[in-house]
Amino acid sequence: MPPLDRARQLALALVSERGEASGAATARELQDVLQALPPDNRAAFFEFVAAQFQPDPAALRAAAERYIAEPSARGAMLLSRAAEPPR
Repeated sequence: MPPLDRARQLALALVSERGEASGAATARELQDVLQALPPDNRAAFFEFVAAQFQPDPAALRAAAERYIAEPSARGAMLLSRAAEPPR
């Protein structure tokens, strides 16, 4: 597997894993793969991360519009949840 693809695969695995030990091992491997990537591939990896792990724009907009229309603690909580990136 090309190193850039491996880095993407590891990043996806890292956010989906639950175990602390397996997450640490995955993070170490990802760090090793990233250090070995040439600069253009490293930039491509960070573009992947920026696109893949952002909050859902439509859900975020809807939550923000609901909060603006009717500010409340519950609305703030829902907005905060909508602003969280996928994990």
